[in-house]
Amino acid sequence: MISVIQLSQCQCLLLALASTLTFAQAPKTAMPAPIDFPIKPVRILVGVPPGSGADTVTRAVAARVTEQWGRSVIVDNRPGAGGAIAMDTVARATADGYTILSASVGLVATATPLRKVSFDTNAAFDPVLRMTSQPYVVVLNPAVTVNSLQELITYAKANPGALNYASSGAGSASHLGAELFKAMAGVNMVHVPYRGLAQAITEVAAGQVQVLFSTVVSAAAFLRLNRLKPIAVTTLRRLPAFPNLPTVAESGLPGYELNSSYGLYVPAGTPAAIVAAINREAGLALRAPDVRAKLAADGAEVAEGNTPAEFRKSFGAEFERWGRLLKSTAIRID
Repeated sequence: MISVIQLSQCQCLLLALASTLTFAQAPKTAMPAPIDFPIKPVRILVGVPPGSGADTVTRAVAARVTEQWGRSVIVDNRPGAGGAIAMDTVARATADGYTILSASVGLVATATPLRKVSFDTNAAFDPVLRMTSQPYVVVLNPAVTVNSLQELITYAKANPGALNYASSGAGSASHLGAELFKAMAGVNMVHVPYRGLAQAITEVAAGQVQVLFSTVVSAAAFLRLNRLKPIAVTTLRRLPAFPNLPTVAESGLPGYELNSSYGLYVPAGTPAAIVAAINREAGLALRAPDVRAKLAADGAEVAEGNTPAEFRKSFGAEFERWGRLLKSTAIRID
């Protein structure tokens, strides 16, 4: 006959066993299934030549993610057509995470309203991560006799069409920023497009063209060597890296603002788990002290950690903002 004490002991044993089984089984239902990604090299397409701002940032991230994954992350430069070649290639790629686009957010946002591509970039891509945020800087060839933005406006008004300005291509942010400046200042300068900012910067430094709106990242090396003369930054606040450089807004054009940021995109329909994995690893790479310090030295800030959903929302807002701007101003894109 089982005593009361023995029954109590059996009950405790059964309760402990049930608790152990419940604890052991819980993770199996609570944890998401792991993804086997990547199992082969990943390509990141950049629509600009080596040495440009987007290329510089992308290579820093790709090198770090290669170490983290133990798989090659290859930067594939596809310059031409103002970034349209790279965008079109990625939009047509299989949505499996192995083909990624790295590009200026403004470039991707304006590609559809400027008819650089035949598809809707807001629908064709899934935004993954906003990597950096950086301003543009208005630079001149050192031989140009003006030393401020107001002097540039005065000279351009007195000599319409005498100044040429370079850009990284028709419809690029450097082109649109200069056209916005022209419209607000009421001046006329001749547009000379190049295949990427690296080439445009070289030509301005050589004196072939006089003016350029460049990202700070792309122009940093030339600025340090005094091969370009900076006269203003395009943010509403002065930059810590260039505290003595005034903004365009405070130099006579209130309200003028032009910012640049680089982002990663994948073809629409890429599995959410893969998008999240790329977001996580690229974000981790950007937070590495050496990567962050390198970008900061060039005047760029690493974008604070943002989820794919947050980037999707901000990219959609930028898509709409650029569309309205292009319709409401006298900006010319031809």
